[in-house]
Amino acid sequence: MSATRHSNIPLILTLWLAGLGAAAQFGKIAVAMPELRDTYAVSEVALGFLMSSLGVVGLMFGVAAGVIVDRIGLRKMLLGALIAGGVLSLIEGALPAYPVMIALRFAEGAAHLVIVIAAPVLVAGAASDRLRPAAMALWSSFFGVAYMVMALVAPPLIAGVGVGGLIRAHGLYLIAMAGILAVMLPKGPRDRPRSPALSLADWVAVHRRIYRSPYLSASGLGFVWYAMMYIALLTYLPDFVAQTQRSWMSAVMPLSSIAVSLSFGIFLLQRVSSIRVVQLGFLLSGLTVLGLVVTAGRDGPFIASAVVMMALAGIIASGSFASLAELNTQPQDRAYATGTLAQLGNVGTTTGAPMLAALIGWFGLGGLVGFVVVLSLLGIGVHAVLAARRRKQAPT
Repeated sequence: MSATRHSNIPLILTLWLAGLGAAAQFGKIAVAMPELRDTYAVSEVALGFLMSSLGVVGLMFGVAAGVIVDRIGLRKMLLGALIAGGVLSLIEGALPAYPVMIALRFAEGAAHLVIVIAAPVLVAGAASDRLRPAAMALWSSFFGVAYMVMALVAPPLIAGVGVGGLIRAHGLYLIAMAGILAVMLPKGPRDRPRSPALSLADWVAVHRRIYRSPYLSASGLGFVWYAMMYIALLTYLPDFVAQTQRSWMSAVMPLSSIAVSLSFGIFLLQRVSSIRVVQLGFLLSGLTVLGLVVTAGRDGPFIASAVVMMALAGIIASGSFASLAELNTQPQDRAYATGTLAQLGNVGTTTGAPMLAALIGWFGLGGLVGFVVVLSLLGIGVHAVLAARRRKQAPT
């Protein structure tokens, strides 16, 4: 694949905006939980499934989606997923019965998965070699930025048009992004041959190839520990301070993470390899978590320690997404690697919070500290092992 000499910055930014819409597929439910509690007379666990059902699709089919996106085409799949996600959101805005809503959320999960696989591969392709690390670092911020935007715009929208109106507005946003990108994205070759259907044995072989490759699997195998840690810490760290401090602490932590990812993270990515950046992020997270022990019981210093730790963890995300393009130069390999990252990221976000909740229940703050230290060591160690394997073999 020839190197990209010039960056298409408007396209990169538009793809990132589409990514905000994908993250809002989670965020629109998160911010509307109080209203949804009044709408659906179900248990808290069942209500929470309105969130997690979206991620189950990625957990089960992340790698498969990466293969399908590559075979059908990035442009076609992204536009189709944006339109499908928009239409599903418009239907969800009617707030149908709970079983129907869950079915719609599962379908929306498939659209979400395609967007978060196709869009970053297109971002990497639209950036020059020099700008690509910064472009991927920008992409890595899409979840945090979307949650922050939703926290700002959702309350007045819900007050004005209700939770159904908020969900419908999200659907219109996705459809609008599809229309804009249909104009901006270059069309692929019309004579692309149709690939034959994959048999079960072929699917098994694809999974084996990906997870045995220290290039294709590296981004995901490192990102899973970050995903476990990040969402769980955002959820449970505020429980260690007074009730009056929790809301602004919950807002500042992801904001600081985004700020450091897009500043210090990009600075590092221009100078050292993306894998070194990821390892440094895990190292700093593992060290700064000890500040929570020193400041325990004093809300101000404890919050400052937590914000610093979460801010430095932000460079793990920027390095992980940058590594997708750095380690994999071909669009097919990037699609496969991104599907793997999506799959393992969903494994992390699904398992991290309940695991940390159990550790805090058993050991209190010590359980949280141990959780961060162990995951940080695993993140550093996995990348060290995979780097050693890459030194012994060429990309596959």
